[in-house]
Amino acid sequence: MAERQAADRSVPDQSGRAIRDADVVRFIRTRAARQWRMLLALSVLSFAGIGLGALSPLLIQRLVDGLGVGTFQLQLAVGLLLVVIAAKILETGLRYYFEVSYNRAAQSFMTELYSHLQTVPLAEIKKRTTGEYQSRILDHSQYLGKGIVVLYPMLVINFVQASVTATVLFVLEWRLALLTVGILPVSFVCTRWLNWRHRMAWDAEREGWETAVESLREKIDGLRIIKAFDRSSFFTRLFEQDVNRWFNSVRRTVVYGQLTKATLSRGAEVLAIVLLIVGAGFALRGWTSVGSVIAFFWYVGNLYGPLQGLVEWNNSKQQIIPVGRRLLSLLALPSEDERRGLPLSGSPGIALHNVSARYDTKEVVSGVTLDLAAGKMTAIAGESGSGKSTLVSLLLGFNQPTQGEIRIDDRPLQEYGTRELREGIAFSSSEAFLFNVTVRDNIALGGKYTEEEIVEAAKVAGIHEFIAALPKGYDTVVGERAATRSDGERQRIALARAVIRHPKILILDEATSGVDSKIEAQIYERLRDLGATLIVVAHRLSTIHMAERIYLLEGGSVVCEGTHGELLARCPAYRALFEKQLVHEGKPAPEDSTRAEG
Repeated sequence: MAERQAADRSVPDQSGRAIRDADVVRFIRTRAARQWRMLLALSVLSFAGIGLGALSPLLIQRLVDGLGVGTFQLQLAVGLLLVVIAAKILETGLRYYFEVSYNRAAQSFMTELYSHLQTVPLAEIKKRTTGEYQSRILDHSQYLGKGIVVLYPMLVINFVQASVTATVLFVLEWRLALLTVGILPVSFVCTRWLNWRHRMAWDAEREGWETAVESLREKIDGLRIIKAFDRSSFFTRLFEQDVNRWFNSVRRTVVYGQLTKATLSRGAEVLAIVLLIVGAGFALRGWTSVGSVIAFFWYVGNLYGPLQGLVEWNNSKQQIIPVGRRLLSLLALPSEDERRGLPLSGSPGIALHNVSARYDTKEVVSGVTLDLAAGKMTAIAGESGSGKSTLVSLLLGFNQPTQGEIRIDDRPLQEYGTRELREGIAFSSSEAFLFNVTVRDNIALGGKYTEEEIVEAAKVAGIHEFIAALPKGYDTVVGERAATRSDGERQRIALARAVIRHPKILILDEATSGVDSKIEAQIYERLRDLGATLIVVAHRLSTIHMAERIYLLEGGSVVCEGTHGELLARCPAYRALFEKQLVHEGKPAPEDSTRAEG
């Protein structure tokens, strides 16, 4: 009883709602109803195969009984051959159609899951690892696609086939049929105990698989660090432990799956031999004909098909239910509210009033008030961990402040439409993520831009000459994660991606940290000419000293603000940061603020 209750437990999704077994079954039933044409074709082919299979033993009986009285019916023999060939051709076609159908359903579901994932707030997405998403979308979807074809249609088809087969067996020899029907239910009863253990084993296997996928992704991403510290053997052992845990759970699923299969299928094979022996005894006593016994022995093998199908259906159900709960938990993640509202005006001003934000229980931004002037360059400086990136996340709408207000052109942020904000605000960071497509596609991201616009954006970002020198120019594929490109090259391509959108607000988060100071200064001069409200988040002072106004953050709060010269003169924290970087670059520290400004 405890095992049954454990297998039936609901799995809570990240929105707080519980996903139960009944939810998975209901979802599959709904999706199967949408695929009624495919399921109808599958059923027609199946029932045609069942009909041909039922005809074969009757032809065998008449052929063998004719031989017993010295008559060979050629037409009957040819008919039997044609029926068997047609049945095998139909069976092959049915298997092909079945495979294609459930993979098509899986394909559709993968796309649906990824599409939904793009609507989920980033704060929700970060609650799971990349490996979990990869495993669930790419691997788990195949099981659920199979469930749409298997869970209901194949159950009905196998049940009909088993019923037709049993009817034919009773027509051939009712005493042997009674023996067959009387023994087989014992096998079904025995499988009930195995079902719950099989379900729990599959649940553990899916968890182990997700962990192994995430473990592999992490260790591939960190390969540079692993090699640099010569820790290959250590991380190999860690990965081996994760894979071994997954393998142990796989072994349990195989054990229970094979035990279930043996209970039905292997038992049915033994039963066929028993029936042949008993049938031979009946024939010797004259209770039945030899043709009936041979036909019965031939056709009782057809009972293996639906019985095997019912076993596979049972095994598939044990796989599909836990997998389905995990997938439905992704679909149940809340989508962002795409509100309608005002569009952004040209180069708007932005103000933050007493804004605070936290991650979990830790407050990372506290009481921040900023005035980001329209059409000007404003810098937000500070050491790592001071709260700069959190402010960027708030400005982009990826997170919401726990208190305070963000206003654009003196209107609350909530009055602007989500789509209008995304179209009017461009963003580039030090991470400079590039996709494994051409340089042109990395800049345009599917937008309909002219060649001149793409080249102009690259020139503003100071990357046009580099791109033009590539083997295929803008049509060069950057490669997976752009691993062969330097940080500066990746950052400038990503910056061109932001510039080409002609943003009204441009936010740069350490976006030129990999570029030398001289090229960086040239880039910012060109960025000023765009006329956008420019917000630069950095800790490198060679970047921010060009700003009209600078805010210095420490511990999530603004400690001082002003121009570069003003902060050097009256802000010890800023001056200390400045001198620290001069020492790092090997330059003498200024003796006073006047000299520093000069």
